[in-house]
Amino acid sequence: MPASNEFLMRRGKEKSLVLTSEEMPACARHGVRSVIMCIRVRAVKCALVRSVIASGSVCVRQIRHQVIQSDFRPMRSRAVAGQLRERLKIGERREHSFAMSGRVVNGARPLMRVLKLSNFPIFQQLKLEERLLRKSSDNWCLVNDGTSPPSIVMGISGKAEKLLEVEKVVKDGVPVIKRFSGGGTVIVDEGTLFITLICCRSALPGLELYPREIMSWTELLYVPVFENVPGFKLREHDYVFNDRKFGGNAQSIIKDRWLHHTSFLWDFRDSRMAYLKLPERAPAYREGRNHTDFICRLREHFPSRDTFMDAVQAGLERHFFLREESLIGVESELGGEPHISSTHFVSVDDLKLSPLL
Repeated sequence: MPASNEFLMRRGKEKSLVLTSEEMPACARHGVRSVIMCIRVRAVKCALVRSVIASGSVCVRQIRHQVIQSDFRPMRSRAVAGQLRERLKIGERREHSFAMSGRVVNGARPLMRVLKLSNFPIFQQLKLEERLLRKSSDNWCLVNDGTSPPSIVMGISGKAEKLLEVEKVVKDGVPVIKRFSGGGTVIVDEGTLFITLICCRSALPGLELYPREIMSWTELLYVPVFENVPGFKLREHDYVFNDRKFGGNAQSIIKDRWLHHTSFLWDFRDSRMAYLKLPERAPAYREGRNHTDFICRLREHFPSRDTFMDAVQAGLERHFFLREESLIGVESELGGEPHISSTHFVSVDDLKLSPLL
């Protein structure tokens, strides 16, 4: 019987299983909290394995090292596996921490500075995020509970004529913003919850700074947050419950720093979703569904916004020591030095010049 099938059939009865690297990411989703991990040469290089270990969602009770044919010399692979063993605290998940979950020294977690905002304009938020990414050397989490006025935000390479019902957008005077990061197009308002993570490489030493690896790590970060909601997972670039999207993501990576921002749909108005076209490059799992059939509301799964935010904070505290900051203090720290920002408004004139208007 394949190991993956054995895992799925036995996970309810047994607490300790032997898994391959490909099966490790499924552990957190399926509730397995303790495993015996089979390390192979390529598995040590696998970002998903490192992400699982870094998340602390699964306790690795034992590491079995096996050398397979590869381009790596056995001595080197043994050294890598040995280093991995040294970085793990073997034992129960609640009683031990993982060195790979940050710059851990004598049990200390890396510092993450937290800025909590409410109804903060999304344009100002994006400008602030870009400054923190480029000018600060600290780890940050920005939380914004809603935004005003309602705005459309496109990725840096987005084209209005392909993504928006331009005539309706212009007629209703909806602001259109191009952000500094990639990703898709969203309409954001008071029903949107924003969470942005900005980290330096040293905060998560086992994490390779590539979009997919960062996405995989964030999936594991949010597993405990949504542990009581069936079907949570990362599908392509989206957070979903089964096949319904509730969170969209975008990223920016520069040198030894990375940013991952998410817009969570606490609630939304169907009428505002009508500003968005069905994108040409939609994820395969969307299967041509319109916006209202494709997305869902977080408020249907949490009793309040505060409950959701508290769960996110608890998830972050597994990896970081959190310290709350004030907006005035952050702006003062960043100073008034000139900063070239890629985030900008798309003018009405530029929208009117869209080829399909």
